[in-house]
Formats: sequence, structure tokens, C-alpha cells
Amino acid sequence: REINARGPEQVQDAANRLESARVDEVVRAVGWLRGVLPETRKFEFEEDNDSRSIRTGGIGEEIDPDAINEIDKTCLHKKCRATFRVSRVGQSQSWVRYVLTEIEPLKGDSAWTTLPE
Repeated sequence: REINARGPEQVQDAANRLESARVDEVVRAVGWLRGVLPETRKFEFEEDNDSRSIRTGGIGEEIDPDAINEIDKTCLHKKCRATFRVSRVGQSQSWVRYVLTEIEPLKGDSAWTTLPE
């Protein structure tokens, strides 16, 4: 959607409306880490639910760059518990941004923790 603003006041008004329509929350999920891109700090996570939804997003600054490589080794294609910072913007809150802030592999029987085909 394009917005035509006629001056800094209208730009500020539009920014204020967007900010007031923003919802931030913390979401925890169980699923499989499908991939990590350390250089660009991106992830892909398949949630273990009925819809088998895949979340993609950025890796938060809470996670040290050196820890990203460790996450790749310990969590990739394994069942994990992840925490995301989720931002929804807009009146319909249809624009969603996920930021991975924490992830740990679940312990247990490997038949239940390996990524299903």
C-alpha cells in the first residue's frame, strides 16, 4: 500500500498509527530447526503442530554469533524448544516478524526427536 504524505507531520502521524497497531509478544514452540544461516542471522523452524507451519525470521542479538554455529550442530534437524519474539503490525496484524531468542534440543528417545520425513 502506498501512502502519500504532505510533510513531516503526516509522516509522523502515519508512523504513530502503525506503532499503535503493533503487538509484541513472546511465543514458545516445539518443533524442528530446519536451517540456520549464520552470516545473515536467519533461521527456519518447523513447528510441531497440526498445521506443521514453518516460521522464518532473524536470530536475535541475545544469541552470540559463536553460539549460532553451536546451535547449528546441536539443534539442526532435531526436536527443539524455541522462544521467539513476535511482532505483528497493522490493523489486521497480518504482517508478522519472528526473531529467535532461545533454542534448546529436547532430550528423549531419538525416534521422537528426529525430523520426520
